Amino acid sequence: MRPRFIPIVLLAFVSTVSAQSAPAATDSANETSIPSLLEHIQRLEKRVSELEDNQRKQAAAQANMTAPAAPERPAMAEPPKPEYPTSAPEVREAEIHYPSLQIRGFGDVDFSATDEKGRTSGFDLGQFDLHFASPLSQKVSYFGEVSFTARPNTYDLQVERTIIRYDIIR
Repeated sequence: MRPRFIPIVLLAFVSTVSAQSAPAATDSANETSIPSLLEHIQRLEKRVSELEDNQRKQAAAQANMTAPAAPERPAMAEPPKPEYPTSAPEVREAEIHYPSLQIRGFGDVDFSATDEKGRTSGFDLGQFDLHFASPLSQKVSYFGEVSFTARPNTYDLQVERTIIRYDIIR
């Protein structure tokens, strides 16, 4: 039994060794094909860039054919000067008129929410201030501030400040 067993073991050993060497042959085949694949990729990239260039040229040519030709303007040495109002009503609007009252203001609005019974959620008006400014003449001006504060059934009105100014030098 022993003599027959040795050739079987040798046969199994040889087949194992040959199976391991087979991938080495495919690795060398892969190594030789890598440069050819890289070359192929470079050719394809070049072809894609050529096609994109042709497509851009065609789109530009088509845009030039469909767009109306813009009239050519001569190059200007300096930008155009803005036009200023010359008519009398437009000039009068820029002048200061005495007296002229300007009213500006700001207010405070709050929102409150509650889940208590007997109380409602909603907006509350807080304080509302008005500022009055008026040049009365070239040397005299007025500034005043009035404050309205919301109460449950009414508003409190307070004069916060009132100033009359006289400029000696102007």
